[in-house]
Amino acid sequence: MVTAISQNSAISQTGEQGFFRTDLNELFLKIFTAELTQQNPLSPMGNQEWVQQLAQFANVSQMTNFSKEMQSLKDSVNFMHATNLVGKEITYSQDNKTETGKVDSVTQKEGKIFLNIGTKEISLDQLISVKGEKI
Repeated sequence: MVTAISQNSAISQTGEQGFFRTDLNELFLKIFTAELTQQNPLSPMGNQEWVQQLAQFANVSQMTNFSKEMQSLKDSVNFMHATNLVGKEITYSQDNKTETGKVDSVTQKEGKIFLNIGTKEISLDQLISVKGEKI
């Protein structure tokens, strides 16, 4: 019961997406401490229940780390793909128009990859085709 209250307050303080960015170890210790102080002394929680909670915490922690690693891998692959476009002519969509240009360089800002064509920055999701290749 205390677990649900602690998790809900953590979500409301940091937002739904920010919840998983919270230090999970610190959150688990807070929940653990709250459960210890609130449990009935005549009927304390058994060892099996503690082990189950610890296992659940470990699973959430591992899934969060796995998700971060997969996102990092995806970002690396996208950046490698973008660097392979340097020097190639591409067709892209900008302001509801289709334009073409030669990719001069690649930059990454705030986790998003941009192809630089002259003074324009084109995100990868605006890319339509590469000369000789369809995307």
